[in-house]
Amino acid sequence: MDFLVLPTLTGSLATLEPLVPKHAGELAEAVAGGGLYQVWYTRLPSPAGMGAEIEHRLA
Repeated sequence: MDFLVLPTLTGSLATLEPLVPKHAGELAEAVAGGGLYQVWYTRLPSPAGMGAEIEHRLA
């Protein structure tokens, strides 16, 4: 078993994979739908700030 390899978990309904910068576009689209990033009970970056947030989290 190689502990340096990041796994991708695939199920019948979803796939869970490590966060990478290429996910920024899809995540920005997801938070833009319905203004999810604007609600008071969660802290999400705006669609325009998604790329920077991903870079920050990966640093």
